[in-house]
Amino acid sequence: MDVSRLQCTPINRVRCNGPYEIGEEVEWVVYVGHEPEAIGALKRLHDHEGKRSPHQSTRTNRGSRATSVAFGFAGRRPARCSLSPSARFQLMSNPMDVSSIAEYINKTYAAIYPVAAWGETSWFYNPDQKLPRGIYFATIKEKDGDNDRASNLDRPDVFRLSIGISKSTYRSIFGPQPPRPEAGGVVHAGHDFTVLDRLTPHPVYGWMSWVCVLNPSTATFDTIKPLLSEAYGLAADKFVKRTLRA
Repeated sequence: MDVSRLQCTPINRVRCNGPYEIGEEVEWVVYVGHEPEAIGALKRLHDHEGKRSPHQSTRTNRGSRATSVAFGFAGRRPARCSLSPSARFQLMSNPMDVSSIAEYINKTYAAIYPVAAWGETSWFYNPDQKLPRGIYFATIKEKDGDNDRASNLDRPDVFRLSIGISKSTYRSIFGPQPPRPEAGGVVHAGHDFTVLDRLTPHPVYGWMSWVCVLNPSTATFDTIKPLLSEAYGLAADKFVKRTLRA
């Protein structure tokens, strides 16, 4: 595995209570899985960045075959920490960034207009700008909003790509749409909305058949390109219906 093609995206930090000073923050990288190659690549990645060889600690989750492998990088002695999901880092292969996704959308689809506001860019289908805004079909959000915090987008370099797909396609992926949440609430769909590189229902608009993914890898983005095209086609159909009524 080529360490130059890997990215460790921080999710959170964990406080350790010894042998470091009490309360001292120590960064941890946690890989959960069975792939020794990826674990080895993670160690090589940090050696490549000039950090000291990490201390490794393992824990097998009760009732699960998955093993959490933690690497501490405080530059001192090994730390003892209790591992928890909130202390995870995630290892991604070939990560994409906001600009590369935006470039793909802008070059692939015609008659669209991106609008950026409040840490979010929305793409509207609006030929000849016949409508005040048009019909939006995809967004990229880079920070939490007052009523949209379930994805924890205030983490460094974390963003969310959201796509509005058809009801039938949504059901083929996730099953029935969840009920509409209360104002400021989150849909109850049984998903962790903070996980990177995994397609999930949208935490707020899943009930409207919107889906999303945080920091998709190239491979994941390739799998959701058909969803983007479907969303674009749906926006075009809605545009025609709306302009005919005008």
